[in-house]
Amino acid sequence: MSSVYGSRLICPWIKEYAMFNFHKLDKDSFVTSRHVCLRDSAGMPAQTAPATTKGWMYMDRLCMNRRQFAAAAGLAFALPVFAAASARTAWADDAKPVEESGATTEAPAEQAISTEPYVPAATAYPLTLALVDGEGTEFEQTFEAAPATAVTLTDSMAEIMCLLGLADRVVGTVTPEATMPETVADAYAQIPQLGDKKTLSRETIVGVGPEVVMGRAMTFNKDGQTSAADYNEMGINVYIQPATSAKMNPTLQGIVDDIKNVAEVFDAQEAASDLVNDLQDRLAAIESRVAEAAAAAEAAQSVLIMTNFKDGTFGTFGGKTGASLQFNMIEAMGATMASTESASGLTYENLVAFNPDVILYITANRNADTDPLVLDTIYAEPSVQEVPAVANKKIVEIPYAEFMDASPRVFDSAEKILDVLYPQA
Repeated sequence: MSSVYGSRLICPWIKEYAMFNFHKLDKDSFVTSRHVCLRDSAGMPAQTAPATTKGWMYMDRLCMNRRQFAAAAGLAFALPVFAAASARTAWADDAKPVEESGATTEAPAEQAISTEPYVPAATAYPLTLALVDGEGTEFEQTFEAAPATAVTLTDSMAEIMCLLGLADRVVGTVTPEATMPETVADAYAQIPQLGDKKTLSRETIVGVGPEVVMGRAMTFNKDGQTSAADYNEMGINVYIQPATSAKMNPTLQGIVDDIKNVAEVFDAQEAASDLVNDLQDRLAAIESRVAEAAAAAEAAQSVLIMTNFKDGTFGTFGGKTGASLQFNMIEAMGATMASTESASGLTYENLVAFNPDVILYITANRNADTDPLVLDTIYAEPSVQEVPAVANKKIVEIPYAEFMDASPRVFDSAEKILDVLYPQA
């Protein structure tokens, strides 16, 4: 038996939120003072928070202000709540030990960013992984052998399978949210699409004969597609992406570890080697650059994640439960969030109240007609000229697939955000 622990990076002013749960708000849901009043989905006041929060960062219960960030910048990226000690990887929440059995081995309490080259090793089955479902429940999943068939319920999971040369194992996937990168486009085109992720039935999934169903945590709960236990009762294994679990406080390192994990499940470590080593190198470069830039920064910059800009209104990304990869990534770069609440129908007046130093605008296929107009429209709007992100031309466009899913392409967005936060000479 062994125990797995991780560490947290927590910003205490962040309210609990749920990814991809956008609530409708009236224009009157916000006020244009230095404080922003938010309402929940029932229209009741949810919280009042500063439009530009210069909060505190707690790292393993050590309180530090942002000027002290440089000393801990490396740790911010290196808090992989999913610890991977060896070829046999187990995932666990940060403060709770998970008792493991079978082939899993003990992971370290805290794991820094990996600087050693990834050395592939054959999987020794049975392989047991400790996972967390959409209810936040920890459970063990044992693989007796490499699955011959799989269904992927996220674009990122399908992409990773293609990158590892495992597309022929995927007997079904969901309708994609965005176009796949050229590196996997041909392989992905051969995978049958079973339907939209929001409406795809368990019966359809089971009907194509998967030995494992793979996807984000929120899918495997009573309100999602179905539970992990339900699949297990039918003799079907599940694999839940740790980088999508709010309870596991996801990080960029977690995406790397996720790829290692999938490679081990399918005994495809050789195929994962180049990808893993490339991402580890990129993560180390990001960490180094953040440490240097944060040391020189006079103050933390505030970041607003903006979506769906149409007819002078926009939405913000946020939610209600736990931590997200997106917020963690931005916080780890020494920035703060101008808003952590999800909302739609916001106005220029609200943008002035948020007063962000940087705006991340998330583009999406569904907004292909309006997204190309966003930058020119906002930069030309007289009422927002004093907003720092507008005045300093710090609005960066990031495709949905690079930001909202746990794909290796999130590294592309991280590098874009870093460029706008800390432009290199």
